[in-house]
Amino acid sequence: KLSSWLYRIALNSSHDLLKKRKRAQSLREKLPIPESDVKNAASSIEGQEILAALLELPVKQREAIVLTAFEGLSHRAAGEVLKCSEATVSWRVHAARKRLSRILGVDNETR
Repeated sequence: KLSSWLYRIALNSSHDLLKKRKRAQSLREKLPIPESDVKNAASSIEGQEILAALLELPVKQREAIVLTAFEGLSHRAAGEVLKCSEATVSWRVHAARKRLSRILGVDNETR
């Protein structure tokens, strides 16, 4: 399918971008951060915490959760993009949610 092909391109591009950001981050750690950047970061701390938690996930779990939760794909469509079965996507999403809950300190019993 064309959509699967496009999502695969997007995933590959995001992998490349993550690699580029990791290299840039190591440079930024060596340089001082301007005060204005600190203020902007403070205003979106919750978003940064979620992003940081997503980045802690294994790549396959992160791909599955992003495609299903953020892109709105069904597990079947995500499976086509990731070249795995629908059941595998379901398992990865379950594992990702469980791990995100643990990382973010969310109590699963209150849901």
